[in-house]
Amino acid sequence: MSDQQPDSSPTGSQAFLPTPSVKRAPDSRRLSRRAFTSALRTFGVLLATFVIVATLILTVGPRFLPYQTFIVLSSSMEPAVPVGAVVVTVPVPKGDLVSGDVITYQRAEEPDIAVTHRIVRLTGVAGALIARTRGDANLVDDPWEVTLSATVLRVSGYVPLAGYALMFAQSPTGRLVTIIVPALILAAMWAFEQWQRRVWRRSQSPDGIRIVTPS
Repeated sequence: MSDQQPDSSPTGSQAFLPTPSVKRAPDSRRLSRRAFTSALRTFGVLLATFVIVATLILTVGPRFLPYQTFIVLSSSMEPAVPVGAVVVTVPVPKGDLVSGDVITYQRAEEPDIAVTHRIVRLTGVAGALIARTRGDANLVDDPWEVTLSATVLRVSGYVPLAGYALMFAQSPTGRLVTIIVPALILAAMWAFEQWQRRVWRRSQSPDGIRIVTPS
């Protein structure tokens, strides 16, 4: 009698093979949330950067660069320059001025008040240049004449509504808000990012893995 090795291959039954695990594909809703979160974060960073840069340009820039800014508190120059705007002025030689230019100046009688009006007439008197001004919304010329200095601040543009924001930022409440609000925004963004990470880690856990067996 010859010895026979036992047959190790299964007979009459299917072999048991390890079933591979396949990660569940992210659904469209999850991708949409990620895209929305990324877009929201980008928008927040861009908005904060714009506000910071604009504030520095309007407030700190005039200390180092050759331009000055003034807040328009009256409607005398509407519609050309609306109330609440911040006008940006540059110094120019008085000889470059012409009728129709908008200038910002201080009168000797009221040195603490800056007036932004349009030149309606220029007159040379004994070597001096005299300007007559008027606000666009006014029906008559200003009741004074302005003796122009060697250089005059001519308006080159304006930022609408920026004056309201600057005046609010300079108030006690505004100073508090400018500190608290950015801090709250940063804290909210950090908390939201941490929550997103926890959701992502949970989706990668064994509970989030689907077992697929071959057919």
